Amino acid sequence: MNDTTAPEKSSATRIATPQNGAQAAAFQGGGELGQRISSFDWQTSPLGDPSTWPTALTTLVELMLQSRQPMFLTWGDARTMLYNDAYAPLLGTRHPAALGQPFFDVWHDIVDVVKPIMDRAFAGESTHMDDLMLLIHRHGYPEEAHFAFSYTPVRGGSGTVTGMFCACTETTKDVFARRREVAESERLENMFALAPSFMAILRGPQHIFESTNAAYNRLIGRDDIIGRTVREALPDIAGQGFYEILDEVYETGQPFVNQDAKVTFQATEDSAPTDRYVSFIFQPIKNDEGEVTGLFIDGHDVTERMTSQGALAESETRFREMADNAPNFIWMTEPSGGCTYVNQRWLTFTGQSKSEVRGNGWLDAVHPDDLDSVRLALQQAHVDHETFEFEYRLRQEDGTYAWTLNTAQPRFTTDGTFVGLLGSGLDIDERKGFEERQALMVRELHHRVKNTLATVQAIIGFTLRTSPDMETFRTGVSNRIASLARSHSSLTDAEWQGMDLRAVLRSELEPYDNGKRLILKGPRVFLSSDTVVPLTMAVHELTTNAVKYGALSNEDGQIEVRWSVTIGPDGEHLTLDWREIGGPEVCPPTRTGFGTTLLERLLGGQLNGTATMNYPAEGVEVQIRAQLRDVPSGTKQ
Repeated sequence: MNDTTAPEKSSATRIATPQNGAQAAAFQGGGELGQRISSFDWQTSPLGDPSTWPTALTTLVELMLQSRQPMFLTWGDARTMLYNDAYAPLLGTRHPAALGQPFFDVWHDIVDVVKPIMDRAFAGESTHMDDLMLLIHRHGYPEEAHFAFSYTPVRGGSGTVTGMFCACTETTKDVFARRREVAESERLENMFALAPSFMAILRGPQHIFESTNAAYNRLIGRDDIIGRTVREALPDIAGQGFYEILDEVYETGQPFVNQDAKVTFQATEDSAPTDRYVSFIFQPIKNDEGEVTGLFIDGHDVTERMTSQGALAESETRFREMADNAPNFIWMTEPSGGCTYVNQRWLTFTGQSKSEVRGNGWLDAVHPDDLDSVRLALQQAHVDHETFEFEYRLRQEDGTYAWTLNTAQPRFTTDGTFVGLLGSGLDIDERKGFEERQALMVRELHHRVKNTLATVQAIIGFTLRTSPDMETFRTGVSNRIASLARSHSSLTDAEWQGMDLRAVLRSELEPYDNGKRLILKGPRVFLSSDTVVPLTMAVHELTTNAVKYGALSNEDGQIEVRWSVTIGPDGEHLTLDWREIGGPEVCPPTRTGFGTTLLERLLGGQLNGTATMNYPAEGVEVQIRAQLRDVPSGTKQ
């Protein structure tokens, strides 16, 4: 026993005696502590046999044992301690040895703080405190704890205080939570005040200014607008479209982004109008129910940059004339990624207009299956200020799609400021088709035979090793071969072109879904034929285990599957997270099952990926990472 715990008398040796048995029986209904008090050998205690206890003491003990609030009482000169089940967790490792012991032997580490308060109670003075901080060692180490409590003196028949009763609540978590809230609030306020961008918060449909930072006040040339509506505070921007945009964002809940917008301010009637250029976003603020309650304005004053760029206007005009006559696609973006220019070749090829292309509108011409990958790669190029190179399908004016190769280089000003990408593109559809047709037959034959045989070998070998009898072996092999057959059948129906990931998941999970049990979240991902088979087997095993032991073994459990696709130097990767919710409590397995083996061997070997399985008590969690597509030949850095 360490020096932070009161000496313990073995509760196993405290046997109820015939003398105290009648009174002890009255405590039997008081939970664990009722049993312990009943079986305690009180003859060795200053309190003596319970049959001799004063009425006040027995009444308080019975009341305390029936309460769900943490309570304890101390009695007599020794201040012998009794408590209920709700108080026991507050004692930590000092329970159950604390029962029947002097209070300050139990709480010897807080005597200096608590003794004066308890002495006042034994002197007849009640005490109530909403927050008392104590440094205690109840778990073998010092920890800060907070309590709200009341000490009430208990008087005997002669009016003399013979005991003290305490009802208390530990508030440590609440105190720490409030500290975190205050610290976070102060941190956000400091960030808001010191942010280099201009910021403002508006509330309500009238757009009342709730707060602004110094940068915003400098932009508008005044600092007396808090509590006023935008129309009242900034009448000088009327007619420039900003009121209407604010109204639209509030009504629709959709953010509005603008780059390099011109705005004219006039702080007073006597001051001259000032033209500024700003890049900004109007972001709706929503409550927990999704209702818009206000707007957040964030932006940058880009007047200096716009002024300096004016000198480049003439050279840009010459560049556009040259680009419009080029046979390839030529395009430009701004630092945030939005498209600012495409040449005539792009417009002719896609049938888009210049207004449709601006910002992210050009992405409407990208094939839906390539859209997420293109968006992610382009975004990364803008974040890293790196070269962009990507093959994707582009919609032609007649609605068909053609493969294109687009490359771009980052653009910088003379002082090193990143201003976007300058890119060009080629129509490579004919070359792409030839290459794919040339490789298709050999590649498909190789992979189909190799993957199918590897999967069947794994199924038979591991099922045989883990089956206690031939019937179990036959059933296990049959079910798993059936799952394999289903994936092959689906691929055959799709002419071995592959399958959508969502379809693979639903083929295994939908029979157990009641409309609420299945949560599938992720982008559209088209799986190649050699990816479908191992993933189908993996999902089959996970589903089977969930039905037998996990979230699908009861009526309330859910299966949540989320996935995403990333593009790295070595190609396209799928990350799939499987999570079971609401099933029986999970115990980690004592041996490696078939599902784990299949994940590790087939996924690792066939898809150049990894599989991680965790067993938290709330439900099994599995993460699968698999390579979907390699980097096209000639594009690796």
